[in-house]
Amino acid sequence: MNVDLKSPVTPQLAKRRLTPFQSAARRFTPENAIFLSAAAIGAYKKSEDEWNEQLFPAHGFTNINYSAPNKKSAEFLLLESRYALIVAFKGTKEVRDWITNIVTRFRETSPGRFHYGFWDSLGSVWKKRDKLSATIEHAHRSGKHIWLTGHSLGGALAVLAGVRCHQQGIPIKSVHTFGQPLVTTKDFPTRYPTLNERIVRFQAARDLVPLIPPRGLVKPRTNFRKGRNRTGHYESYYPGIGTMIYLDASGDCIPGAPERSPEKAFKKDWKQSILAKLTHTVPYHAMDRYHHCAFKNRRKLNDLQIGPW
Repeated sequence: MNVDLKSPVTPQLAKRRLTPFQSAARRFTPENAIFLSAAAIGAYKKSEDEWNEQLFPAHGFTNINYSAPNKKSAEFLLLESRYALIVAFKGTKEVRDWITNIVTRFRETSPGRFHYGFWDSLGSVWKKRDKLSATIEHAHRSGKHIWLTGHSLGGALAVLAGVRCHQQGIPIKSVHTFGQPLVTTKDFPTRYPTLNERIVRFQAARDLVPLIPPRGLVKPRTNFRKGRNRTGHYESYYPGIGTMIYLDASGDCIPGAPERSPEKAFKKDWKQSILAKLTHTVPYHAMDRYHHCAFKNRRKLNDLQIGPW
């Protein structure tokens, strides 16, 4: 079946592609990946939009809630069924907005070192009586499986939400991200081995957002001052958390593809080239395209051995 990767994903098209969500799945499945990619698209829709109401209740997700619109903090979609809770974080549609997130420092926290802006964005809505944390805690107490997903910035927030849940003793079934930027350092897999093995990252060729912020874009003196660890050595962002599913320029899944180097993705004269490069990457970063790719590669994805969880 030919799949037009440039076409928008309509509710009717997504409805034909979705199959019952396997909330208790012990391993990665393409059916769940397609479902979660639809949820990531749904996070961009407005509360009065018919997208989510048309798709998810048919699969048992009858309790649908949205966060209040807020450009300064994380926004999300909550899909709850009898057996599962899916939290889909909204990303950013404007690639220009990424410029402010390229040169940044780490936030030093007890759980680890994370992207300053992303950690604070999630922290602004992760409060004791907030809708997000309260819903996750209630779902956990009810014995439901918790799944996290998101596109772009939303993918970074999904990973950090997994860290927050881990700190509170709440197990996460899996985290699926699409076009997620870098969020943490190389000690993440050691600090969070169980969570790390449950993270699945879809990353497309020519999509540069998963490679920012690269170390090469920051002036050395700024790097050393803002990014040094306790021993005084610079610690760059780590691209290799979880399991990467790489999609080539044609949208085909390439099993076993190596991690791309953030430092090689941009020229040294990044101030002149960064905006042009990120603007060029827009079509390959689109969440609709990631959804098309997941559906297109469903047979290949079924052969991947990710898990058991």
